[in-house]
Amino acid sequence: MAVLPNSRFVRDFAADAESMRRWADVPRVSCMPEIAIASYSSDPAALEAQKAARGEVMQRWRETEGVMLASPGALMGPISLGGDRLELDTGPGVSRSRLIEWLSGHGYERSDIVWSPGQFTWRGGIVDFFDPGAVYPVRVEFFDDDIESMRYFATDTQRSVRNMDRAEIRALTSRRDSRISDFYPGDMHVVFIEPSELENAGENYSWLMDGIGIKKDGDDAPPVWRDIEKGLFFYPRVRITSGAARADVKTGLIGLPNFRGRRRDLEAYCDGMTSRGVSVFVVSDAEHFSAWASGKGYGTSGGSISEGFYDPAGRRIFIGDLELSGMAVSGSSAEARVPLDWDGQILPGQWVVHEDYGVGFYRGSEQIEGPGGTQEYLVLEYEGERRLKIPVMHFHKISPYRT
Repeated sequence: MAVLPNSRFVRDFAADAESMRRWADVPRVSCMPEIAIASYSSDPAALEAQKAARGEVMQRWRETEGVMLASPGALMGPISLGGDRLELDTGPGVSRSRLIEWLSGHGYERSDIVWSPGQFTWRGGIVDFFDPGAVYPVRVEFFDDDIESMRYFATDTQRSVRNMDRAEIRALTSRRDSRISDFYPGDMHVVFIEPSELENAGENYSWLMDGIGIKKDGDDAPPVWRDIEKGLFFYPRVRITSGAARADVKTGLIGLPNFRGRRRDLEAYCDGMTSRGVSVFVVSDAEHFSAWASGKGYGTSGGSISEGFYDPAGRRIFIGDLELSGMAVSGSSAEARVPLDWDGQILPGQWVVHEDYGVGFYRGSEQIEGPGGTQEYLVLEYEGERRLKIPVMHFHKISPYRT
C-alpha cells in the first residue's frame, strides 16, 4: 500500500504507473476512492454507495494483489462489505419489473441519468444501473420480460464499452460496516509518501468531518489519522520524501528544469543531452506533441506523467505535458468511475467560466510562437465567434460551467 497526501497525488501516481509500463515492470495499481464530504450530510444514498464501492475495491485488491494507492482521507472514511446480490443473464429469468423493484428495494437511487455508483433509471425497455463494485454502469435491454442484451457504457458519452452475457448487482442495503484494517493482507508492505504532508492531510480531513457534525462517540466515532497510522506500523514500511538530505537511500532520478512550456529552452536542453548519448522520450496523448517528438527523433508514447525526469542509470529523459505546455494533464484511466468533469483537466467542447470574462466555449489549445519560443494557449470562444487566448499558466481562472 502506498499512502499519498491527497486524491490528486493518487490520480497522478496511477497515471504515471500506467504510462511507464512500457519501460518498467509496474505492478497492478488500484485506487481507494475518498468519500465526498457532502455525502455525509446531504446524500445518504450516495454515502452508502460510496461505502460499498470502497469495500469492493479493497476486497478486489486482497484477491488480486498489486499496489493499493490511498490518501489519509480514503483510509479514514467508512467502508462496508457483504449484502445481497442479484445475478442477471441474457434470456428469460429476471423481468424488467423485477429488476426495477430489486434496485429500488436495495438502496439504489433513481436519477434522470446514471453517472455515479448507486444510481439507476429506466425508460421503455431499457434499465441502467451503476453497481458500486463495477468500473462502468450497465445498460440492460428487455424484449417483453426477457433480457435481450447487456453492456457496460461510458458515463461521459453514454456509448457502449463492452457487451456481456452475465452481470451481478450488489445491494447497498443489508451490508455491514467494516474497518479498513480488516482488509489489510497479512503480507502487506506500506510506503508513506511525504509523511509530514500525510499528517496535515489527515488533520484537515478530521477538521472537515467535524465541520459537518460527524462527531459520534465510542465505536461509531470516525477514526483519526494517528490511529490509522498506528495500524499501518504493524507492517514493514518505508518513508519517501523529496526533501531528505540525509536519506538512507536515494532513487537516483533527477527532476527536469522548470520549462513550463518554453519550447525553445526545452529543445536546447534535449539537444545537449542527446549529444551526450542520452535518449529522450515524450509521454503525451497530444498528437502535435507526438509529431514534434518524431520530428526531433525522440521516442514517443501515449499516456500522461505528472512531470518529467532524467534517469541517469538508464541514460534517458522522460518529458510530459507539464514541460511541453506548462500544464500537467491528469490521467483519465484513474477516473473511469466518474463522468467527465473539470477536476484538473479541460476538454474541448466544454462550456467553462473564466473569472474575468464569463461563460465561454472551450475550443482546445493552440501553439503560438513568441520571444521565448513556442508556447501553449487555451482558446475560449464567446458570442460573435470572438476568441480569447489564455496562457496555460492562467488556467486556474477557468472552472466548468454548471447549469
